[in-house]
Amino acid sequence: ILNKPSGINVQPSKDSSLCLSQLVEEDYSKTQNTSLSFRPGPLHRIDRFTSGIVVFSQSLEGAKWFSTNMQNHNLSKTYLGITEGNYEHEKERYEDFLTVPDENGSGYSTVRISASGGKKAITSARLLKEIEISGHKANLVEFSIETGRKHQIRFQSSHHGHPLLGDTA
Repeated sequence: ILNKPSGINVQPSKDSSLCLSQLVEEDYSKTQNTSLSFRPGPLHRIDRFTSGIVVFSQSLEGAKWFSTNMQNHNLSKTYLGITEGNYEHEKERYEDFLTVPDENGSGYSTVRISASGGKKAITSARLLKEIEISGHKANLVEFSIETGRKHQIRFQSSHHGHPLLGDTA
C-alpha cells in the first residue's frame, strides 16, 4: 500500500515518463521473491492529480483476493475532501449521469452532468465537520463512491452545491 502524491500517474501514459507502477516493478525486481510469470501491479487507480493510497499486488493470490473482495463490496474506497457551501443534511447521496465529450485533439476533456445518457455515477457525502480556512467557511467531508467515473467527486459535489475548495471545475 503506497501513499501516492498528486502529480504522478499510477500507470504509464503518453504524457509522463514516470509512474508509480514502474517504481514498484523496479523495487520488486530487487527482491528475492521475483517470479518469471508474475509482475506486481496496481489493484485500482486514482487520478494523476489526486493524492491517496494505492494498493499493489505482491502475489497472484493477493491480487485475486483483493479483486474478489472489491467486487463483493467487502472493501471500499473513501476519500476526504474540503468543500464549500452549506449542507442541509449530514449525509447526502448523489446519483447522476456523467458524460465526457470528445477531446477534439486538445488533450483536455470536460466532464459534464447529463440529464440522460452518459454513465451513472453514485457518490455518498458525509459531513464530518464545519471548519474555517482563512476566514472562509468550509467543510471536511468523507466521500464514498459506488462507481468510479472520471472526476466523479469533483463534478457531483459541485453540481449539488458543494464544490471542492479552490476547484475551478
